[in-house]
Amino acid sequence: MNLQRRIAALSGILSLLSLVVAIILNFFEFSFASNLSLGLFSSGILICGTAIVTYFYERNRAVLSLYNGCHDFMEALNKNLRVDNRIGIYELKDNLEEMQKVYKKEVYFYICQLLSMNKHFKLTKIIKEIWESVRKVYLLVVEDNSKVCQFLIGDISEDEIRSYTFKYTSGDSIKQIKCLQEALDKLSYHMNYYNIRKGKNSKEEHDHAD
Repeated sequence: MNLQRRIAALSGILSLLSLVVAIILNFFEFSFASNLSLGLFSSGILICGTAIVTYFYERNRAVLSLYNGCHDFMEALNKNLRVDNRIGIYELKDNLEEMQKVYKKEVYFYICQLLSMNKHFKLTKIIKEIWESVRKVYLLVVEDNSKVCQFLIGDISEDEIRSYTFKYTSGDSIKQIKCLQEALDKLSYHMNYYNIRKGKNSKEEHDHAD
């Protein structure tokens, strides 16, 4: 995305300079040089337009990937929210690591790309809200996974792990998940994503039925 922005800016400046030079050369009746400058102007405009279209395409694709990645992160979190609150320690470790993997590949990667946008854009402000909420939950997951790993390698006892209060299911985590969902709703409204999750859920229900 940053590459497309730089190309658009440089080609735009080149086009403007070429146009000014063409006007000056035409004024002094240097027709060949004036036509050459007009050719540079036309090429610059074409490159600038292509870069702008590519930028918005890449931006929209990154936003959609982030949107789906955040939902995948929450779905991974929901695997651990059992009614009887019982889950095996190895299964818990796998799920916590899955959440970290989803965060790094499907959330953080696209956050880094999108936060380079102008901070005054409404979309950037929504992305920052998503980033703040999902990052806080991720840090709780990392802390809990570290505690589980300490138990598995024998650094803490079974009594200690039983008495440990897991952060990823705490009230703070639930609060941040609610904030994340609200921010995703804003993003859905801003980008007109209403049918995306509905279509995905319908596909999943159809796959389960098969």
